[in-house]
Amino acid sequence: LCVWVGMAGLVLLHWGAFAGTHMSLSHPPIRAKLVERLGEKKFLAVYSLTSLGTFLPLCTTYYRKRMLTPFPNRLATSALALAVSTLLKMMGAVTAGHAFS
Repeated sequence: LCVWVGMAGLVLLHWGAFAGTHMSLSHPPIRAKLVERLGEKKFLAVYSLTSLGTFLPLCTTYYRKRMLTPFPNRLATSALALAVSTLLKMMGAVTAGHAFS
């Protein structure tokens, strides 16, 4: 897979999987149905395992990409990553506010 999309594409793929599963599992209608079927504790276990299962590959792939990237490109990547992560954090804060209201 890395040959086709490159390391940056693989990082984006893992990030999309992490964000997508997070957002879909916390979406109120989906969350309510899963909690109803599984119960609160089993849902939290599924949510946690899914988060870990998508976050750990994201971290390891990012770390490998970072170590393979020449230094000047790291600065541009870091600035872009900071901007994207800040935007996603703000979106997550809004989503979390709706999930718990």
